[in-house]
Amino acid sequence: MVSNLSGSIVDASCAGWSQRRRVPYRAIPGSRLWAFTENCIAARFEYEWQDAVGQWWSSHGNENWKFDEHGCMAKRFASNNDQGFLMKPI
Repeated sequence: MVSNLSGSIVDASCAGWSQRRRVPYRAIPGSRLWAFTENCIAARFEYEWQDAVGQWWSSHGNENWKFDEHGCMAKRFASNNDQGFLMKPI
């Protein structure tokens, strides 16, 4: 169950982030759900994305989310690291 839940959380997070930013975005398989309770989630994320000027970034870090009684995110604590890189044509 945890792996299915983990995949669902990562998929939902990626889809929402990409739609809000309207930029190319790719989750990396290193994303993991660490722990959860009835209203909190702790997870590690790894992803790559492209900013508005075309620079590609690799981001990774830890996030903690707390949800209210309606299921909406009430608090988010994140420690993320970003590193730029060049995409070379194949």
